[in-house]
Amino acid sequence: MQLAFLAPDLIEALVSNQSTLCGGVVDLTSRRLPLSWHKQIEMLKARSGVSQSDRAS
Repeated sequence: MQLAFLAPDLIEALVSNQSTLCGGVVDLTSRRLPLSWHKQIEMLKARSGVSQSDRAS
């Protein structure tokens, strides 16, 4: 997937080097992610085990 189609939250995490949710640019762009930003975040949370409460803090 191209970076242009990633959710803004994922781009922000990559730029600020907080890639714990997405695993880094190479890992993220090599995955088959949905185009929906909401679905991207939910899918990556499920894979990484991050809950909504963990993400908010």
